[in-house]
Amino acid sequence: MNNKSIFYAVIIIVATVFYRLINNSLHIFNFTPLIAVSLFAGSFLKNNKIALWVPIAIMFLTDTYFQLFTNIPGFYGAGQIVNYAALVLVALLGSKIVQPNILKVGVFTIGGALLFFVLSNFGVWAFETMYAKNFAGLSQCFTLALPFYNADSTSLFFNSLVGNSGTSLVLFGAYYYAISKRLVAEKV
Repeated sequence: MNNKSIFYAVIIIVATVFYRLINNSLHIFNFTPLIAVSLFAGSFLKNNKIALWVPIAIMFLTDTYFQLFTNIPGFYGAGQIVNYAALVLVALLGSKIVQPNILKVGVFTIGGALLFFVLSNFGVWAFETMYAKNFAGLSQCFTLALPFYNADSTSLFFNSLVGNSGTSLVLFGAYYYAISKRLVAEKV
């Protein structure tokens, strides 16, 4: 294991955990950088094992905090495992970002958000009791989830897209600035 990879992974985890906890207290729902951080970890960290653990660590630490210290359920059932798996898949998607540029990072960020949306809602349908376990129930689940895709300032998907797009720009932009100034190696 590369000590630099571990060091950068810990910094990313701590910063994102802190942000997620602060953001939750501000009640800006879904304005979270988890997809961007997962993509960046997958792209930036050479060691895929560490990159895949970054989103799991962030979710686990913040979910534990929510469970123990707030009235928000941190751990809410089997469907949550799908959310963890979706973030790991987003990190794997990030590992496919070779020679990043603004267009690629934008496409991967939107793709990661869509992947998470599809898998997390599938998890709700598969593991929660509110929908029938047939095609009609699955259709109802996704139909009721579509308002999250409204492009207005009250939409949870809009918040997710803005939070992740902004974070992707900052993370990848700062990273490539650091590379251009030779402050970091291309991958750690």
